[in-house]
Amino acid sequence: MSDEEFLARWSRRKREAKAAVDAPPPAETPDPAPSATAENPANAEVDLANLPPVESITAA
Repeated sequence: MSDEEFLARWSRRKREAKAAVDAPPPAETPDPAPSATAENPANAEVDLANLPPVESITAA
């Protein structure tokens, strides 16, 4: 590899890095508030009356 190819590549990468630093960051949109019951069913209340009695549960 010749020195000129190396220097051209080095110069190009330096310009690209500077352009990336000078560019403004993208505007961040705030995430909507998560819904506890809609997206996370583990936190939803369970009606205990609908569950089977403990005695009826067996290891299968």
